[in-house]
Formats: sequence, C-alpha cells, structure tokens
Amino acid sequence: MISRDESSVKSGWKKEYGDTPVVSIRCTVYNHADYVEKTLDGFLMQITDFPFEIVVHDDASTDGSADIIRKYVEKYPSLFKPILQTENQHSKERGKVGRIVMPYLTGKYIAFCEGDDYWTDEHKLQKQVDYMESHPECGLCSTDFDIYHQDEGNTEKSVLKNRSDKYRSDYDLEKWIIKPGYTGPMTWVFRREVFAKCFEEATKMKSPDGTFVWFAYALANSNVYCLKEDTTAVYRILAESAAHTNNIEKSYSRVKALYKTRIELAKKYGLSEDAVKAINDSFYKRAYKQMAIVNDKEELAKAKAYNNSLSKKVFFLLTKIGPCRLFLRRLWTKKKKQY
Repeated sequence: MISRDESSVKSGWKKEYGDTPVVSIRCTVYNHADYVEKTLDGFLMQITDFPFEIVVHDDASTDGSADIIRKYVEKYPSLFKPILQTENQHSKERGKVGRIVMPYLTGKYIAFCEGDDYWTDEHKLQKQVDYMESHPECGLCSTDFDIYHQDEGNTEKSVLKNRSDKYRSDYDLEKWIIKPGYTGPMTWVFRREVFAKCFEEATKMKSPDGTFVWFAYALANSNVYCLKEDTTAVYRILAESAAHTNNIEKSYSRVKALYKTRIELAKKYGLSEDAVKAINDSFYKRAYKQMAIVNDKEELAKAKAYNNSLSKKVFFLLTKIGPCRLFLRRLWTKKKKQY
C-alpha cells in the first residue's frame, strides 16, 4: 500500500470544488488479489488540483481481493466508494455489474481501470482533465500505454508510438469498425454525459466486450483524442482472462460475437456496403482456422467462399479427420495464438 495519506492526496485540491468529485474512477475487480494493490496505489498517487473519488466494485472474489479493498477503504474512507458483492453478479446477467456501478459515479468525468491493470503517471488525470476542459467537444480522452505480459514477464513500451503498425491512435469510425484495435481502456477518461449514452447503447447490444461498443459510440457522437506523447498506464495480459484464453472454444466464441457486434455497429451507423464486405472478409479469412477446428459448420460453409487457396482447402479437409482436428487443436493451444 502506498505511504501517502488521505490529507496528502487532497492537499492540492482547489477549495472552489468543495468535496464534489470532478473525476469518478471506475474500477471493477474479480479475483485480482495479486494485482489490485498496484491498481489502487496508481489511483492514490494522482496529483490533481481537483477532487476525485474511487468507485471499486468487487464481484464476490474468492481470492481475498475484497479484504485488500477493505484495508484501503479503512485508510482512505472519504476517497473510496466500495461495492463488495457476496454473490457474483456478472454470472447472473451480462452488463449487470455496469448497471450496479453507474449510480455511484458522480463526477463530471469518468476514468477507467480494471483491477489487474494500473496507472504509472501521477499526473495522468490532471493532463486529461486539462485537455478536456479546454476542448469541450472531446467526449473521450486516452493516452499511450505499456503492455505487460504476465507469463513471460516482459513489457512492450509505449505501444502507440513503438507499435503503430498494430496499435493506432488516429481514430476513424468506419476504419475502426472494419479493423478494430486495442485502444487501452485503462487510459480512458470519458465526459460523463457521453459515457452515460455509451453505456445505454452497450446495454442494447449483446457484445462480449462493452468497451468495444462504448468506443464506437464515442467516435460517432463526439471527438475522441489521444495524448499519444504521454504513456500513463499498463495493460496486463494474463494467460487466462475474458479477452485472452488458451481454450479455443472460448476464444472462437468471443471472436465470432465481436464479428456480429461489428456488423450490428456497421448497420447502426450507416456504414457503406464496402465496409460490411470488409468486415466479412476480415472475419472469414482470419477466423477460419478456429471455426474449422471447433467445427462450426454453419460459418464454415460461408468461410469457404473467402478461402479458396489450395493450402486452406487442404486445411479444411484435414479438420474433417478426427485425429487431425485433435492435433490442430493441441497445436493451437500450444502456440497460444489468436487467429
């Protein structure tokens, strides 16, 4: 736990704000006991001239995460709004956690960070709020970020700057829905009214990733700006999580659901027929190995029209043979590769 006390955190806050939070930090936790202290310390190290609050929701973790949160609440009672569940809410209904947390967020701006990611820049919130205060058209502000691979123990530094081939900071709605990339939600700061609409839109869609829908809405209805010269946070990739898994059925299910979300978003925002075709091309060409290995016959029938090369035809034939499909499944898992 950080050594900074509550009065030190508040020492720079301007009196004109009183105790009204300018920023609500939204943190969702589930079995993050090994990581959540670093997450919470990243919030508490923030140096700002405005008040902020920390809304942390633990979804009935079984590893002691809630006990760690309680210790922070005890030391910083006026900064934390804890929501500690005794029954897991996510398993009851997708999106329920978000609906529970939403009324607790009272700030003009909403910042995000899940319990396994963390902030590294003590001026992160101040930089983003300063930008958004001077640019009222900006509905969402992000920054550059590092990626930490937990299993390997290695870090990719400032990926927007150093891996611009894969991680983009120039956002365009149609291009992004066609070829979405990871945008670092743990760096996001939303204008409250924009996020409220984003959240409303996400509840209407059965997407496996609400942030995907939020980002699309923000692009369509406000200006999205990235402070790409500032690296302020770390995205931690775990071996097993909602977005990363070695289970091919889970992985393919997520890829397929995100494809359907992209098609739905394309229709909602009136994207061109060429854009819809590009989304189909992307899915059926990139996910064909997964759909063949899990034997999704309905999608395979469509995918064959997009994969006419001899090598791919041979691959399709091999997956019809039980032992070959089992071997390919094991190979996919060993490589930990997302197709």
